[in-house]
Amino acid sequence: MPDVTLLDIGRTIAVPDGQTILSAALDAGIDYPHGCKSGRCGRCKSRLLGGQVDHLDHTRFALTAEEREAGLILACRAVPVTDAKVAWLGEARTLGRSQAEDLART
Repeated sequence: MPDVTLLDIGRTIAVPDGQTILSAALDAGIDYPHGCKSGRCGRCKSRLLGGQVDHLDHTRFALTAEEREAGLILACRAVPVTDAKVAWLGEARTLGRSQAEDLART
């Protein structure tokens, strides 16, 4: 069972095998930004700063190949396969890689 650290709130949660980051966060009572829960809207778009995830099917509208290559994931479609560190982008969607990496170091 991988642990995922949510850098925005400084909290680590255990994610049961096969469960998405979003689902585990909501089960833990965390108000993780989200909308559809099915990979269609992109509201749960987050930056993966450490670890690996398997990404379930989603629409290109929600997450493009370029965004994925830049280290972004959809929490509703990301199933961690190792311990991971994640920073959600929130409503402003302005958290750049360097800012997120600074969070990961703290």
